[in-house]
Amino acid sequence: MNPSTFDTIKTTVQVTSVVLSWAINLFLIYLIVKKSNKKMGNYRHLMVFFCFCSICFSTMDVIIRPIIHSHKSAFFMMMDLRNRAIPVHVANAMVCVMAGCFGVIIYGIAIHFIFRYFALERHGRVKYFDKHLLLFWLTIPLLGGVIWTLVTLLLFPMSSTSSEYLR
Repeated sequence: MNPSTFDTIKTTVQVTSVVLSWAINLFLIYLIVKKSNKKMGNYRHLMVFFCFCSICFSTMDVIIRPIIHSHKSAFFMMMDLRNRAIPVHVANAMVCVMAGCFGVIIYGIAIHFIFRYFALERHGRVKYFDKHLLLFWLTIPLLGGVIWTLVTLLLFPMSSTSSEYLR
């Protein structure tokens, strides 16, 4: 496939995906806030939080337009800076923040499943998600995202070794 054709298809898919992500997640937030039963309690807040995180991740994806590449035992997320007026250090930070957004999503899914497990278990452990404890649970994905960002920024920086490996 011609590289310009691939880039056009990739950009079209990414833009379409972010538009769908915004539309579906905003509609879901509307349904959760306006139409869901109040008995759902803090589960509603967890779902809105997850929708918001998904919107942020899809927006980062369309801005960064990452290129994911794997070779042997290595996995790379890169950003094509050709025809873009973004300094290399800013692009590096953006890719690291996107990795952090991915971490937030992963931790968010885990918290979501913990809540659902407690709810299905019916031993009263859902109380661990009440009031001020909910804020604690919501900070776990955010802290995880910060950690993922810092790990990628500090432990996996761009280097001549990684650049040579990619060549």
